[in-house]
Amino acid sequence: MLIREARLEDVETIHEILTTAFWGLRDRGYSHRALEAAIVPPEEIARRIGQGGCVLVAEADRLIVGTVTGLEEHEALHVCSLAVRPDWQGQEIARQLMEALENVARQRGCHKLWLQTAWAMTEAIALYERLGYRREGYQPRQFYGEDFVMFGKVLEGKEGMEGTEIQGLTGGERAVVEQETPWARAYEVVRAVAGRKLVRFVTPENTDWYGTLVSEPEPRLTFHEPVRFVVTVHAAQGVCRAGHKVGDRWEFDWCTPAGLCGSAYHTMYPVLHGLGLTNGRYEGPAAQETLVSCPDEGWLTFRIERQRWTPEMWDESGQLENEPKG
Repeated sequence: MLIREARLEDVETIHEILTTAFWGLRDRGYSHRALEAAIVPPEEIARRIGQGGCVLVAEADRLIVGTVTGLEEHEALHVCSLAVRPDWQGQEIARQLMEALENVARQRGCHKLWLQTAWAMTEAIALYERLGYRREGYQPRQFYGEDFVMFGKVLEGKEGMEGTEIQGLTGGERAVVEQETPWARAYEVVRAVAGRKLVRFVTPENTDWYGTLVSEPEPRLTFHEPVRFVVTVHAAQGVCRAGHKVGDRWEFDWCTPAGLCGSAYHTMYPVLHGLGLTNGRYEGPAAQETLVSCPDEGWLTFRIERQRWTPEMWDESGQLENEPKG
């Protein structure tokens, strides 16, 4: 697979890929007006290429099979127009395009990549989360009536502790921070089990953050979201195609939990965002509940409880509670 910068002779092919990829969202309830607006016209693609926008294409056997665009704004790269030919999807092409674009952002000295995506693009959302993007906001009815989710990724060495090395953690150990978090002015090992250490960081605002330090095969530190959610099916009527029933329960942070259907998750996401994030900071009571209905062939009502992450959620095996084992 070859990832390269697009040329003007690629414009029509790029437009074709955007059209075929985005029109596939019609079956997910995405509005036609929003789809039409998301498909960038050929003249705009040509303008982006000609005026220094970073338009990348993925090429296999001289066939362009995917594309992504990065537009530099205020030393940050706005990611947009990510698309892969329908018959080439599922082959990690989108991931390769995003990683190549991130390399371009670093070369240009950008501090951050950011993007907006529609709730219907569940595969794209999962990809962004795997690549280390963090949800930064929710915009209801933002784009022709469609809800948008905002993501961002601060680049290494640019802000906070993202990508920096922490030295002297315990006995001279060193770890690479995988996710952005506020600067910590103090840290300590709270618990150590089976080659994993639970580390507590204290930020300048005296807010505790926790991370897990794994020593093998190489030192790596991963932070835990300070907010977790407990979701249960509270009531139901009729048949749920996903098989959800009263009493089903999930515990998770911002990532879609395994076993919960995407339709239900995106229905409740505005409520999760409202419970979990206030003015860019995690604030409010330790727990809170609300109800969300998810229409299907019948209906389900989900009870959402907001919790702060605590060290007790780190079990004796050294794994996080409810983390897949094995």
